[in-house]
Amino acid sequence: MLCGGAAQPPSTPGPSLTDGLVLERELKGGETHVYPVDLQAGQLLRVRVQEEGINLSVRLLDPTGAVITGTDDAFTPGHSDEDLAAVVSVSGLYRVEVSALAKASPGRYRLRVEGPRTAGDQDKVRSEAVEAFWEASRETGKDEEALRREIRSVERAVPLWRQLGETRREAEALYFLAISRANLPGAAEQSLADFQASASLWETQPDREARYFQIRSLNSMGRLLKRLGRPDEARQRYQEALAVARQAGDVHNIAVSLNNLGALDCDQGEPRRGIESLTESLEKAREIQDRQTQWSDLLNLAFAYGQLRDNQKTLQYEQEAVELARAMKNRESEATALNNLGETYVLLGDWETAIQHFRQALRLLHPLGVRSKEASTYINLGDALQRLKRFGEAGEAFDRALTLAREAKDAETQSAALRNQAFLFMKLHQPAKALEPARQALRLAQGFPEGEVNGFYALGMAHRELGDLQAAREELGKALSLAHAREDGAREAEIGLALARAERKGGDLTAALDRTRSALDIIESIRTRVLDPRLRTSFLATKQDFYEFYIDSLMSAQGPPDEARITEALQISERARARSLLDILTESGADIRKGADPALIDRERRLRDAVNVLDSNRFNLQAGEKPDRRKLGEVERQLEQTLDEYSRVQ
Repeated sequence: MLCGGAAQPPSTPGPSLTDGLVLERELKGGETHVYPVDLQAGQLLRVRVQEEGINLSVRLLDPTGAVITGTDDAFTPGHSDEDLAAVVSVSGLYRVEVSALAKASPGRYRLRVEGPRTAGDQDKVRSEAVEAFWEASRETGKDEEALRREIRSVERAVPLWRQLGETRREAEALYFLAISRANLPGAAEQSLADFQASASLWETQPDREARYFQIRSLNSMGRLLKRLGRPDEARQRYQEALAVARQAGDVHNIAVSLNNLGALDCDQGEPRRGIESLTESLEKAREIQDRQTQWSDLLNLAFAYGQLRDNQKTLQYEQEAVELARAMKNRESEATALNNLGETYVLLGDWETAIQHFRQALRLLHPLGVRSKEASTYINLGDALQRLKRFGEAGEAFDRALTLAREAKDAETQSAALRNQAFLFMKLHQPAKALEPARQALRLAQGFPEGEVNGFYALGMAHRELGDLQAAREELGKALSLAHAREDGAREAEIGLALARAERKGGDLTAALDRTRSALDIIESIRTRVLDPRLRTSFLATKQDFYEFYIDSLMSAQGPPDEARITEALQISERARARSLLDILTESGADIRKGADPALIDRERRLRDAVNVLDSNRFNLQAGEKPDRRKLGEVERQLEQTLDEYSRVQ
């Protein structure tokens, strides 16, 4: 980065452009080569610049010095050259500028000129297509309408490239449309169609570069399907991308596709399978010294081990990702890893340390202009601040996140910021102020099931806090139906409990009991499917409010408690308290002793008893009004050590 006041590298003049001219030149970072050209009204100029190890922009300036059209690899990275075409309407001396990014390493380019000559119909079509893309790249607006203007400009280019038979340019335009529409409320299905069309066009091209962009389109489609809550379809696209990459011998994209598959496995609650794919991806990335994919693998491995409650490995992998990003001098990646470290410390209850990491990330992100990531980090910062009851600072963080997300035209992050604003107002006992941000959040989440679930939930909770129980039940019911449709059992149970509270508050105790019973069935179904000891032992303690609400509702039914209600309450209490880690193992039908050495069986039994005692102690400490954090930490440490030993015996 240049220091303040340092001069930019000077522009370097080149020869006048003439028809058929071909030349090769080296270009340094920040440097511009300038080529004059005499054009008459109605003439075509076409300049193709093939890049070698450098990203360039090519611009055409009219006789007054105004830029009238151009191409920019940073905006359209779907090819390895720039192709400028223009039919001018005014005669005079024009200039073509070939520029490298200020931070770019030196590289070379090969320039070929067609024209000046009288433009034909096809030339005019080409000029219009280039101009449409250039208009989109120059859009400076930050709102949703600006994004729509960008899309309309590129939509003009697609049939023009098709008319010219420029399959690669058409594929590139469709990819851009897909990326843009993915951030537009209600446009996700069209985005998927554009990704698929782009991938299909790249498939028709025979070269290795086309395979690269075909794989990129498939992986991008998979990521969008994942956001849309369609994991099976996402997996199919990732697997298609992996197959194409393996066939092409493209180690980089093999690693990328494995990374995507591993992350999807983790999101689907299968961290061990995810770790297998991520470990293979990491090996491939190291094989070709692909440090960016290594970095992504490290963060996803950290997430996987976080799911397994292995906090030491989680922090280790996240710290490795920070160090790798620093070695790459990639501040955006460093900031992302610091943000993830902050999220881990939030989960560990160390909110001050989390805040430090979020602030470090923000200091790195702000100068980079990566507004979506900056906005997401502000949301995380606000969450940590409100946990410390620093509500004023939390509100400022959420406001800043919303502003940045709007600048980035990122509907999903806008929705998340608005939801957090709504919940903050509820924490401050100002539910009336929560309604509007909750409504806006829901509108922006349109087309993204997870966002819609959270939007309906936020709106329902705001109505519940306002005392509008009928509206609360309607909105929470919609959230519940969507969560059920997504087969998101944990979220369905949480929303079911919130709806049960609204039903009970509205006097419908029967509905509240039925709703809570259904939520408990989901919770216990999830619990019996948890196979990893660390996950299983911590699961029950996080769900005590379900059991407590059900028992309280049962005992508060009209009239004195009868024997049936007392018996059911005792049974529920027993289910909440007495079902230890190893009881669940036994219930699930696992035969852990068959064919084992008698000495090992005896040792396993002693360890099982120890785990039961420690698990019971842990629960009792957590259930107290003011848990002794020191004692709780010691019990959890002993429990983890005993579980490790138990796992080795198994």
